Amino acid sequence: MIEQFRQTDIDEVPVSALSFPYKSFYMSFGKQIDLDLWGEGNFVDGAYISVLPDMPLQIILSTIRHDVDYRDRTNWITNPDRYYYLPLTLDRPDVSVATVVAEALEEEIQSRDRSDLPDQSGVYEIDGRSIEVRDNKHHSSKLEAAEIRDGFDVFKEALRLVINGLCYITSYMDNTEERWPDDTPKELLERLNKATNKSSRQKALAELLHTCIRFFLPRPCKATVRERSRT
Repeated sequence: MIEQFRQTDIDEVPVSALSFPYKSFYMSFGKQIDLDLWGEGNFVDGAYISVLPDMPLQIILSTIRHDVDYRDRTNWITNPDRYYYLPLTLDRPDVSVATVVAEALEEEIQSRDRSDLPDQSGVYEIDGRSIEVRDNKHHSSKLEAAEIRDGFDVFKEALRLVINGLCYITSYMDNTEERWPDDTPKELLERLNKATNKSSRQKALAELLHTCIRFFLPRPCKATVRERSRT
């Protein structure tokens, strides 16, 4: 199915055709060995998606590496995952996805432009001391813009998985199931399932979400949508 999504063009899909099963969720594609962000061994394996009122569609590509042992939780600190973020404005229903994405790229690059801001490098006297300040915002803004542009081709290719996945999920909701990831702490799930009233259930759910976010991101945290096998 993933391969079919990769081979299906999305450029002419209108914004009006997009539908979302949840306000915020994660789509897992598995490691895409040909989608290496910036050629540094960060392979796209999924996307965080958020669509909230009066906000753009926010897509964050997550990545995974060959050379990191993810069973060691300290690696999340010493080897943080690279990601690619691009918000898409969906306020024009008849516009194509290709147009929205192209405009989003330019808007994101322009938002990083700090060329009109003064260079504040210099030596300042503060409390009787001479402090040298080096203003790197112009250089850093160029690096940020270059990174956004350099990763765009991978983002656009991965967007086929996101958009086609959305179209499939929202068209065949009867073939999907909602469940917690396999590595969710069982004792917390049992506490949630045994909750007898609304307050205890909310407390158990809050603790479960906190633990999940704390220890398992960027793995899927709450509900993941998977294809249900047909008989």
